[in-house]
Amino acid sequence: MEDILRVALVQNTLDAEIAWNPYAPHFPYMNETEANRIWDETCNALRALFVQPNTNKPHIVILPEFGVAHKHEKELKSFSELLGSIIISGLDFSVKDDKVFNEALVTVPFNWPHQTGNCKAIQFRFGKRYPAWKEKDLIKKNGKYSFGSTEKIYIMDLGNFGKVGLAICADFYDIERYVVYQGRIQHLILIAYNQDTTSFHHLTESFARLVYCNVMICNTGFHGGSTVFCPRKESYRRIIYSHHGEKLSTVQTVELPVKTLMDPQKSFNGSNYKSPPPGYELHDI
Repeated sequence: MEDILRVALVQNTLDAEIAWNPYAPHFPYMNETEANRIWDETCNALRALFVQPNTNKPHIVILPEFGVAHKHEKELKSFSELLGSIIISGLDFSVKDDKVFNEALVTVPFNWPHQTGNCKAIQFRFGKRYPAWKEKDLIKKNGKYSFGSTEKIYIMDLGNFGKVGLAICADFYDIERYVVYQGRIQHLILIAYNQDTTSFHHLTESFARLVYCNVMICNTGFHGGSTVFCPRKESYRRIIYSHHGEKLSTVQTVELPVKTLMDPQKSFNGSNYKSPPPGYELHDI
């Protein structure tokens, strides 16, 4: 197993009040001006990562929920290839029949990571199961659509970098996801557009302790609140990264333990990490 997984969290400052008007003819797609503005912020962050030495480049880049409009998906793939990094980004709403879906795009570049591996270049999407209340009301106001739920739960196998669970915002409250992920992942990635950042901070430690894994939340910079948590024994080492403050466009790269976390997942010896929850077992998948 690898010692660390480097992850970059990109916060753009999407303003939902500007982005979506339920009575606009283009709804449920975001306002083009706002879409272009946050894409400019995102490009600045990705360029800052590109100029880093290869030894400092992230293995994964995370953008928040609603991170990019659909028209920028191809450009996101190009950035993934340039960086040699997996990019996980929330997308604008998509429509199928009378349903509106909230999805994210995962882009894996050729020979990840950083041209040292042997994997194929792939893209796939994962969706949101439960809408936030504001999100549900926004869609309902339009009168044409209802929220489309995605029932699948994904685990991304990164080989020696561990297995990763994927979730979008309100699905952090999905108890079934805790059960599925416990003993099967080393990292959880949650992308969000969440105003109640305090509740998510509390949930982060709960999830990390119950599922027994690293937890990364990439929230919108409009509200702040991105955080990275590891279930280490010493309390001062558990919060790897925590961002507070609204309307701030930021990018930050962090390092998460892989091998030293997997060791207590397999056989806990009382050192370096908090003890696993009662009944914990590590599964192959």
